[in-house]
Amino acid sequence: MIGNRITTSAGAGFRDRKGRGGGSAWGMPFRLGRTPVGRPCRSCPPWCVEAHIDEPPGERIHNAWVRSVELNAIPLAGQPQRMWIDLSLGPGDAEPRVHLQIEDRPHVELTIGEAGSVGTHLIGLAALGVMEIPPTSPI
Repeated sequence: MIGNRITTSAGAGFRDRKGRGGGSAWGMPFRLGRTPVGRPCRSCPPWCVEAHIDEPPGERIHNAWVRSVELNAIPLAGQPQRMWIDLSLGPGDAEPRVHLQIEDRPHVELTIGEAGSVGTHLIGLAALGVMEIPPTSPI
């Protein structure tokens, strides 16, 4: 992300629900909730980065930015892997879904509540992991 612009280079390798690479279909920066020429897409949630050109409103899949995290703990052939994280709302979905995917493995789909719970637990575990272990007493 550069300022309020979304770039798709971070999403290379990730496939959205339409089978496209991460970010927009054109590989160009977008403003949140806006088409490439800056017009708001009326039926989009404010976080959607898709232009929805030639897509009927009932068939639109709304996608937010794609983020990736390098995973050094589980290297594959000596190289770190990437976890891709995105937010999507498809036709008929009652709420957006968070997707987690490591490289080309199948993705995990979470509800907003589930993603919040997982995030809270991850933050808590990471905080515990960086705590200093007190020295043990020889007595």
